[in-house]
Amino acid sequence: QVTLTSSTGNTAIGTQNTAVVTILDATVSVSVSPSIGSITEGGAAQRITVQLSSAMEQDLTVAFTLAGTAIEGADYPVLPRQVTIPGGLTSGFLDISAFDDNNIEPTETAIFTLVSTSLPNLAALHPDTNNRVSTVDIVDNDSEVIVSLSPGTASVTEGGSVTLLATLSRAVPTEVVGLLSLEGTATQGADYAVATSYTIPAGQRTSLPIVLSTIEDNVQEGEESVAVRLANVVATGVIPSTTTNSAIITINDNTAPVLPAVVSISPSQSTITEGGQTQAITISLDRPVSGDVSSVLTLAGTAVQGVDYTVPTGWTIQAGQRSVVLTLSTVQDTIVEATETVSLTLSNVFSNGASLVTVSNTQRDATVQILDDDVVAVAISSISGSVNVAEGDTAVCTVSLSSSVASVETISYTLDFSTTAEAADVTPPATPLSVSIPVGSTTASISIPILVDGVAEPEETFAVRLTTTTNTQLSQTQTVCLVTIAADVISSITPSVNVAEGDTAVCTV
Repeated sequence: QVTLTSSTGNTAIGTQNTAVVTILDATVSVSVSPSIGSITEGGAAQRITVQLSSAMEQDLTVAFTLAGTAIEGADYPVLPRQVTIPGGLTSGFLDISAFDDNNIEPTETAIFTLVSTSLPNLAALHPDTNNRVSTVDIVDNDSEVIVSLSPGTASVTEGGSVTLLATLSRAVPTEVVGLLSLEGTATQGADYAVATSYTIPAGQRTSLPIVLSTIEDNVQEGEESVAVRLANVVATGVIPSTTTNSAIITINDNTAPVLPAVVSISPSQSTITEGGQTQAITISLDRPVSGDVSSVLTLAGTAVQGVDYTVPTGWTIQAGQRSVVLTLSTVQDTIVEATETVSLTLSNVFSNGASLVTVSNTQRDATVQILDDDVVAVAISSISGSVNVAEGDTAVCTVSLSSSVASVETISYTLDFSTTAEAADVTPPATPLSVSIPVGSTTASISIPILVDGVAEPEETFAVRLTTTTNTQLSQTQTVCLVTIAADVISSITPSVNVAEGDTAVCTV
């Protein structure tokens, strides 16, 4: 305090003659540490220190807030919201520890933030906001919980049920909900019904029953199966087992076995003649079935569909019926042909109903022979069935067909010297003895040269006889060509005549 006491000259001291001067301490900075700390559930505490840049004469109270993902009172004890630093000291503190629980949790945080001091004129918060905040990580000490599914395998008869259970390796304080995936040959909703999720109540290790109920359908279908597998778990820290995570359920059919209906074809053998004749082909079931039965015939053989015959290849036996009849019709032509065949074979059978159908092992084929009705007679064309020649001439016998054929016709013959002529009287043709009539033609010639032997002989004969054909038939009456070789005429004269002079010599020719 400064007080005026006296003055000189013409001045006087007034009533305001005192001034008070207050000497203040320098401003103190307040911060908190550590900026980041860590504690483990059930482990040692973390000390939070509030630090002054210098000591003060008076006590100082510093207030703070608490935030973060950890819950006060659940994850760590309830804490005061201030720290008091006694006069003469530079720091104060509080400790934070974490409760030990059985919850599977991620790392959580408790965040301390300085907000004010009790002597703001003497102590101010640190100007760097980072020095006003301390974050403590609370680390979980609980290992993952494994969920398993049991039983691993089970067998049930259609109409029955199987109960499955999901089990935790240890109980957790919160409810666990998991999902199930389904796969296999059986179908959900048709062969069985089961929930696709399960629930394990809080504090329990075993789920509520997971009941898989099979469906009675009276359909013959054989053994089926369904695999129930653990999928996602809606609970932190709970994971499905890698080894016991599925249940394989075998569903046994309880429907009495039904032998398949048998389809067959008849008649197995038949013969028809081309042109106008038909053959009924019957495809039959040994008993009616609930759905249409259909398939396609496989055709084979020497006859050609559309050329020699026509027959439908697709067929259907209507539901509830036992047979269907197909008509095989021959095609009329003018071609001389050998007997041809067509083979009709049952292929795989399809049924659009619930019935099972199979093809007979013994009556799956039908063979139809098609006889040709075109006949060409082979004849030898000559005058009165004979040819007259002289030695040195060529005997020509003409072979004729009543109509042309679709392929080369080869006709064999023999030379018959059983009458008066001999084989030495002719030059025989090359063997084998045969003649061919080209496609589109109806005639061919057999030529046999007659030898000149210079021997006076009477008239001689031999025959050309047709023996076999390839695709035609021999004539009933004209299968022989008779060749007549004219008698030889020899000129001669009396070799000698004896006469006397005055006589006449007479030579006889």
